Amino acid sequence: MSILYKVNDNWKTYEPNPKVIYLISHGFNGNIEILQNLGFTVYHIYEQVYDNYPTRWKEGDTTWITNPSGNGKNLASLVDMKILPQIKHLISIGEGPSLVLTGSRGGQVTMSRLWNFWRGPSICLNGGCTFTTPVPNVKLGLITGGNDFFQTKDLNYTMEKFKNWPDDCYVYHNINDDHSVSIYNEAITFLLGSMLNYKFDNKMSSGSIILKL
Repeated sequence: MSILYKVNDNWKTYEPNPKVIYLISHGFNGNIEILQNLGFTVYHIYEQVYDNYPTRWKEGDTTWITNPSGNGKNLASLVDMKILPQIKHLISIGEGPSLVLTGSRGGQVTMSRLWNFWRGPSICLNGGCTFTTPVPNVKLGLITGGNDFFQTKDLNYTMEKFKNWPDDCYVYHNINDDHSVSIYNEAITFLLGSMLNYKFDNKMSSGSIILKL
């Protein structure tokens, strides 16, 4: 499985390390320990000074997806200034990630910006990814809950929003879960198994469902 990344406006490919995950901790409500217990090496980032929404976010502006300049340090420019250099370094030492993981605002902003430069398996807790058109070459996993305050609390909304996703899109939904994603430990094993072709011992709890759109 080759993964795409951009160098000087040109797309290139790399062979990922199947046991490496890159975690964007901004908005992430899961834990690293379960990933490590499953045998993954986790590289993660949290930069407090960038933990801000882009300018005019509340007004629905999405220009930051393709051009975050002028917005200062925020969840979009975090990609350009910190995440991309780290991922490129990992690629150079044979530790290129097989998957990127985040949640909440990290999915709303940071992951959505990242897809301009890196495209591979991605998991987003709360399912808040922002896009103007579906993004190709991204196998996507979403963890959503029926009591979240994100619109993805409605499974029908999520299915409609992502119905034309160009690659595989998996949704792990629990009708009782909320924004804290308490179902994370269960859901992540199912999504990693489906997206990266691993077999883990897992059991689906009451109120949970996994769909492939």
